Amino acid sequence: RNKEAISPDNWHVDQRLLDRPGNQEIQLQLFYDYGSNPPLYPQWQAYFREHQPPTLIVWGKNDEIFPAEGAYPYKRDLKKLEFHLLDTGHFALEEDGLLIAQHIRQFLRKNLGTPTHSHTMKPKAKSPVAIGAKTIVAAGVKFTVPQGWIDQKPSSSMRKAQFELPGEAGSAELVVYYFGLGGAGGREANVQRWLGQFSNPNHPTSEVQWETSTVTRNKLEHTVVKVSGTYAPISMRPGVPAPTPKPDYAIYGIILEGGPQGTLFIKATGPKATIEVQAAALDAFDKSARLAE
Repeated sequence: RNKEAISPDNWHVDQRLLDRPGNQEIQLQLFYDYGSNPPLYPQWQAYFREHQPPTLIVWGKNDEIFPAEGAYPYKRDLKKLEFHLLDTGHFALEEDGLLIAQHIRQFLRKNLGTPTHSHTMKPKAKSPVAIGAKTIVAAGVKFTVPQGWIDQKPSSSMRKAQFELPGEAGSAELVVYYFGLGGAGGREANVQRWLGQFSNPNHPTSEVQWETSTVTRNKLEHTVVKVSGTYAPISMRPGVPAPTPKPDYAIYGIILEGGPQGTLFIKATGPKATIEVQAAALDAFDKSARLAE
């Protein structure tokens, strides 16, 4: 997907290792030994069914060496399975290494109780959301806007709608982006891009706190991404300095796939406290999405 992520030195390093004396015979024996795997499959599958070990699968859906079809059979036997099919190929670690590492860390926290140094984003209180009469349509998808959101004039043609979300900690901004059919890359690439805009201020070498979920609703596929920490996006224009990092910030992002004109990217960015207060309204906005008549 991204050739620039693959170092050209890889070919030289790999070839030098392959050219070591005696390695050709070792590789041939390894390939021959692959034939011993299939007879063991029933034994491994029986172990999965009996013991149900928590399992994480992160697979490149475009991998031609280990095709994605090889990932799905695990779903038959494993009930405690976390399954992620990424928009990448055989060089998944080179292209999506950060995202894969975060999936692994989240999996370990969930199943082994690995300590974390940041706080999970949760709404402070559950309260009814007042849904207003205003609706918007973007790329063939219709939304109902919650009351209290302040309509703003979009600042570019890629912004199909823009709102100010008030909060005592400071306002957040919600933008509905549309980049055209097939524009802006796939789901996982954008999730990784949003995560990469944050750092953990207390533990710079640790991952930020994030969570993601995907559901199908009203014939649309909704992926919700929540991430918090110190917000430090890169500059989007040459010669323009990057924005000043902002601590205690958060993103509530929605990637909406299946619309008649392509994918919509909805991103609410602002103080973490404001995003938490607006979480119920953001959830209602997401759930209101449906194909425009």
